[in-house]
Amino acid sequence: MAPSSRSSNPSRKTYCPTVTYGPSQKPRSTVAPTLYPSKSIPTMLPSLGPSKKSVSPSKSPSVSPSSKFTPTQRPSSSPSRKTVYPTCLPTQKVQPVTASPSKLATLAPSNGQIFDVIVIGAGVSGLTAAKTLQTAGKNLIVLEGRNRIGGRTYSNKTSSFPCDIGANWVHNFDTTKNPILNLATGFGLHLLPFDWSNTPTYNEQGAAVSDAVVNAGDAKINKLIRDAATYANTLDADIPLSTALQHVISSQSLLFNSYEKATLHSTLQDEFGTESDSLSAWWYDATGPWVKKDGIILEGYGGSPESDSLSAWWYDATGPWVKKDGIILEGYGALVDNLAKGLPVRLGETVTSIDYSNSFSVVVTTATGKQYQAAKVLVTVPLGVLKKGSLAFHPVLPAVKTAAMNRLGMSLLNHVFLQFPTGSLASLSPSLATIDEFNKIPSTISSNAFGYVEMIPLLHLRQQDVIFIEVSASFAETMESKSDTVIVSEVMKEIHFIYPNLAAPNHFKITRWRQDPFAFGSYSYANVGAQGYNGPTTITTYDILAASIGNNRVFFAGEHTSGAYPATVQGAYESGLREAQKILRN
Repeated sequence: MAPSSRSSNPSRKTYCPTVTYGPSQKPRSTVAPTLYPSKSIPTMLPSLGPSKKSVSPSKSPSVSPSSKFTPTQRPSSSPSRKTVYPTCLPTQKVQPVTASPSKLATLAPSNGQIFDVIVIGAGVSGLTAAKTLQTAGKNLIVLEGRNRIGGRTYSNKTSSFPCDIGANWVHNFDTTKNPILNLATGFGLHLLPFDWSNTPTYNEQGAAVSDAVVNAGDAKINKLIRDAATYANTLDADIPLSTALQHVISSQSLLFNSYEKATLHSTLQDEFGTESDSLSAWWYDATGPWVKKDGIILEGYGGSPESDSLSAWWYDATGPWVKKDGIILEGYGALVDNLAKGLPVRLGETVTSIDYSNSFSVVVTTATGKQYQAAKVLVTVPLGVLKKGSLAFHPVLPAVKTAAMNRLGMSLLNHVFLQFPTGSLASLSPSLATIDEFNKIPSTISSNAFGYVEMIPLLHLRQQDVIFIEVSASFAETMESKSDTVIVSEVMKEIHFIYPNLAAPNHFKITRWRQDPFAFGSYSYANVGAQGYNGPTTITTYDILAASIGNNRVFFAGEHTSGAYPATVQGAYESGLREAQKILRN
């Protein structure tokens, strides 16, 4: 069959942020630029008001730190909420500091020294903030619990085939909207567009699904999700997305074929990394003014699609998103390595407590028993770590911040990389030489099963005999309890329906992000009761998590603190710039 012209891949979230670095750009030596010029983001926690129906975005007043925060402000009644979103970064380019060419700086023990700032976490948000603060002349240290930098943005270079095991996709693929593209090219890295238009889908038995079935099924599922959003927006209280979907299915007496079942589950699970009964029907797609283009970072250490991307391809009043993603050829790890150059990063220092009880400094204690002091602390650990309680705060976190934390969930999206003997993929029929992705409906599909299996052959992208598989939500949760041997066997069973003569892989790499003690999942999503982005004046649940505590001495960054770009590298990056600016102002 001729492959469908529509991208059968529901766009995923990238938990990390983006930036615009250019070697010729003159860095700002003081503060980072304002990312939300029309919005008054509280630097201190607002009080948490009772849950109630709020005014529409066009009537929303500016919110000051003393304003009441309504956790479930209802979105616009329009099925496509993005139609009322103003652009956060219309022409403004985020101008990060050019990284120093020197290697990671080493640091002697604290010895009672009081730093200006301690940054906890050497992921994208932490490194971005640290670089900005360092350029402004601040004496700082970055404490990282892992034995490496990057957090969930990491290229594994130790296996026989380098791969991005966390963030992989560059979404929002527009240099005027996503600073990651300019950041990557400024570092001399190479961006490679990804083509979703040639993505054949195969059924349970391995036969190609026709274009007619694909197009009709896509239209049906798109309408179902639009109708569910429209129904939910008529209610006075938020409900699980699954409840809204079931209401539409029942009221319209809808029935689904196996492709439609798989598409519905994949659209939700792969994009949000969780089940629809966990998602807010109002705010499941709670992102800001996305440009519907994506991409990847090419060359060296990895080039497989990543586990954290968010772009709503299936509905928007402005029409379907441009079917472009990308990778960084060198891998996201190359971007992180460049961000970290010259920064005082101490690895293997897992922070266990933050004591901000006195008025003159914050004391940070690590698992090794060391203590560090600073005038201010920036916390960039993932939402999963905060929700797990792995990091103790003294005094405890304010109730409003804990409540906001509980209104977000931590999704799961895992990767399986299979490397085959050299030449194995080039000889296959149907050919993989020009295909960026193919999809397989699992042979065990049922009404409440997972969606199709997304497989990305790296033969076309990187000339590697590697197939990369993304596994999300309940499918990924179940997978984490299985052995590598069983996982590889199950994936190969599905592949053999299409390519029965493909030899067994000789190497593989499997992620288990839920079991990672430094993440406990992949990226954030909006639970029922969350407040999503509904325009630049909205104070979102993410903004509450971003608010500082302790009289502007403890600050927070990370993708889970980005109201406009949650669950993305862009959100993480821009949150680092935002908090650096706040620290310098205070």
